[in-house]
Amino acid sequence: MDGSCVVNGSFRFLLTLSRLFGLAPIRFYPVEDGFRIELMKSSYYEYIFIVFLDSIHFTSLFFYIISSEITEDIHVISLVLRILDWIAQTMFLNIAILSSKVAVFARYFLIITIQVAQNLIELKSSFIKFEIHKYMETIKFELMDIIVDIKSDKKPKPPMCDICISVGALSKAFVSTCNTFFKYNTKDNVLAVILSLMFTVNLVGTVYNFAVTFTSADYEYEIMQSCLEFTWMIFHIFRAILYVEASYQMRKEVDIIRHQLGQLSELVTSDGKATPSEVDIFQLVVLGNYPETNPMGFFTVSRELLIPILSTFFTYGIFMIQISSILTKSNDIKH
Repeated sequence: MDGSCVVNGSFRFLLTLSRLFGLAPIRFYPVEDGFRIELMKSSYYEYIFIVFLDSIHFTSLFFYIISSEITEDIHVISLVLRILDWIAQTMFLNIAILSSKVAVFARYFLIITIQVAQNLIELKSSFIKFEIHKYMETIKFELMDIIVDIKSDKKPKPPMCDICISVGALSKAFVSTCNTFFKYNTKDNVLAVILSLMFTVNLVGTVYNFAVTFTSADYEYEIMQSCLEFTWMIFHIFRAILYVEASYQMRKEVDIIRHQLGQLSELVTSDGKATPSEVDIFQLVVLGNYPETNPMGFFTVSRELLIPILSTFFTYGIFMIQISSILTKSNDIKH
């Protein structure tokens, strides 16, 4: 069995597409009856398994997991923003007419919460519904009204029960946002491991295929397939960069929340200085809701990981090209 056959017409067109997209390492030779195709001698079954199974199936799985996770988290974030919007419309009046210290204090942490939520939304903006941005604009508009009311500070002070209700509602919204980020990060741990493994297999397979096609004796195949495999490598690398950057931004936003809560504890700690009772209430209610603010759990992704990852694979790629070149020359000498 010589591993070749004669094809023409639509079947040749399909094989040409398969060759173009890296699904079959084949050569075409013009003959009388059409075109003779011949399978290349370079690890055909490994080529089919790695390129077809990993690059097609895993890539589809990658986008499916990403879209389902983001869609689910967006619904949660949307609910949190609805809560903030409701507070902006119904309970900001009490916050606005508190004593100036606690009013600025409460407004400060609300702004931090909204900014963090806004950063998260912008991180995945392609998956966000337009109505969420409408809620953010409503909250910002209400915040501007609060600033004006605080500066004027001409309204009478509310009773303590109203202060407790307002501070409690505000802190619950803050804690809900913290917990939303934590849940996202918790689910993102497993996703990070899966995507990292997929990225590793994809890139190793693509570098191997690039090395094989780069040393191919078929000049036409070498040019077309090498460009294709190089494009695949760039795709895998950029996909990893985008994911790591998103995870890094997520961890940074959660760290901001942790830092702000730490500052809150320091500001209201009784170390010989008097603090307003309203601030004590705010601090106790916030911390009493037990916000979860641990970033990324057991799998922490950082930008620094990209350097050793890319260095390792580029070194591996150079090594594979050299080995393939040596093997090709050795086979040519034998023949």
